[in-house]
Amino acid sequence: VSSLLLAISCGASVVHSGPSSTLFYSSGLALFAALLNKFFVGRKALAAGKASFQDRKDDTSSGKMQFVSEGGGTKTKFWHRMVVLVVVLTLAGIIPHFLEVLSLVQL
Repeated sequence: VSSLLLAISCGASVVHSGPSSTLFYSSGLALFAALLNKFFVGRKALAAGKASFQDRKDDTSSGKMQFVSEGGGTKTKFWHRMVVLVVVLTLAGIIPHFLEVLSLVQL
């Protein structure tokens, strides 16, 4: 749903302000990051977490909460950082877009 809304926003910004506007670039960045998360980073992160959790299932010294907070090793740490990077990219696109839209609305 969020990817669809971002795509609509990207298209509307082209119609309203042209393809070289701040609206287009910011919504395009947010759309790119959301799609990257949905089709690549998110899937890899969940798969790495599942595999790591299965490996740690026999370890009775650590519980689920410790796994969630600390991860299961270097692979999950890498993917956790990638998810954080994608979220930052999404916010870097959404916030300027939101501010630009607010300035156009002129409340």
